[in-house]
Amino acid sequence: MKNDTKGGITLVSMCALLIIVSAFSPLLVTGEEGMFGEHVMIDYHPMPEALEALISDDVVRVNETGDEITFEPVGAEPRVGVVIYAGALVDQRSYAPTARRIAEEGYFVATIEIPVRFGVPIPRPVLVGNVIEAYPHVEFWSVGGHSLGGVTSGMYFNGGDAEGLFFWASYPSGDLSDLEGEFMSIYGDRDGLIEVDVIEDSKEDLPDHAEFVLIEGGNHAQFGYYGPQDGDLDANITREEQQDQIVDATLRHLERIGKNLLTVDVDGEGEVDPGVGEHLVWRNEEVILTATPHQGWEFSHWSGDIQGSEHEVVVVMEQDMEVTANFREIEQSIMELPLEADPVSGGWNLVSFNLDVGDTEPESILHHPDHGIEGSYDRVMYYDAEMGVWSSHVPGRDEHFNNLGYWDRTMGVWVRVTEDTVLTVEGTEPGETDMTLYPGWNLVGIPSSTSGNHHVPHEVTIVGHFDASQEHNIAYTHEVDTFVFHPGRGYWLYLDAQETAIWTLVY
Repeated sequence: MKNDTKGGITLVSMCALLIIVSAFSPLLVTGEEGMFGEHVMIDYHPMPEALEALISDDVVRVNETGDEITFEPVGAEPRVGVVIYAGALVDQRSYAPTARRIAEEGYFVATIEIPVRFGVPIPRPVLVGNVIEAYPHVEFWSVGGHSLGGVTSGMYFNGGDAEGLFFWASYPSGDLSDLEGEFMSIYGDRDGLIEVDVIEDSKEDLPDHAEFVLIEGGNHAQFGYYGPQDGDLDANITREEQQDQIVDATLRHLERIGKNLLTVDVDGEGEVDPGVGEHLVWRNEEVILTATPHQGWEFSHWSGDIQGSEHEVVVVMEQDMEVTANFREIEQSIMELPLEADPVSGGWNLVSFNLDVGDTEPESILHHPDHGIEGSYDRVMYYDAEMGVWSSHVPGRDEHFNNLGYWDRTMGVWVRVTEDTVLTVEGTEPGETDMTLYPGWNLVGIPSSTSGNHHVPHEVTIVGHFDASQEHNIAYTHEVDTFVFHPGRGYWLYLDAQETAIWTLVY
């Protein structure tokens, strides 16, 4: 038999007594005024710390009504409320420090007491419902309590309007294992009023996902602030240490109230927003899921509780969901750039590549272990039209002076080689590329796999292309509309305009 003794009376005995008394006077159960009347007898009174916690401040507003004491965070509109049912014969003010700490985290909290008749605590689940009905601005509720208060909250939960149930040194009075909701049981191994085995045996009366939290060294009385309790064991930890564990676990329980769990995973290489892992989302709230592939990968599809191939989807969190963003690797392409050490040009070559490369650092491209030309070149130069400056890279030179930070498919680059060689670039086909052209001269690449005019913007009035026999190795033409651009080469474009222009090329 479960033996949460309270003056020699077990919790089960109390419930049995309630049934017997109710057979003679149903009015006592409903809380209506009956022939025997109703009053509260308290054996355990609040400690000074508890009374101090009842003072309102600029963080928590405390309000003492006829039946409950409420704790509400100042300046917030809590969506989740908590009802804490006091233990039998314990003044509800004894739980004020705990209630205040929970309210400080953004929750609406109310405490209530168990009435006593003929010296016997009488569980009244209706009091829990009264609190919930009195505060309709709170959307979601979790109910629970200490000792007999937890038992009583469990009675209400079985058919009430709460979606969370927690027990502090307590257990359910019946089988709740088929019910939906969030469940937590917190108990101490030094409890002299309820045996640990009794609480752990109650797992079979709760759903499989119910969380049980054992406080090592914790006893029965330190779930509140009312001093020692008859029949209890001495705790091996301080009240503050036990309270820290109680509050932390209860907050973890409350975090799930009113929310559904979104679990996100990735198959392949890419990023997803929200990120990989578990996310608690308010029920019925919309979530935008966005999948972004890494270089060399592309988004394939969503799997799990949503389907589709759009990289961005909107889901409504009506239930817990598991979602995986699936990415597939893009086949790598190769481009070869012949570089000539022509004495006429002094070894200079004006080149570009038309692929997306994973690492755009010039040294990573030029010194690639399989495709690089390390030892066969001595200088690389690029003109930045936006900044109006030249930048360069010289192998072996101090990095402070190597100010060419990247090389991508939009850039035409001068490379001076010391011997004939071939630079091989490996990457993925880019699809469409928008290049910004700035007023004046622009040094550009051709991110396309085909030769053609590629609809060069009409504001471009001069094209310069590599010709070793010409001054500065560049020949110029004004026949822009008929000029043919070739992949692998770099070009000078003169934009005769006051504003920038966009040149779009398709691979």
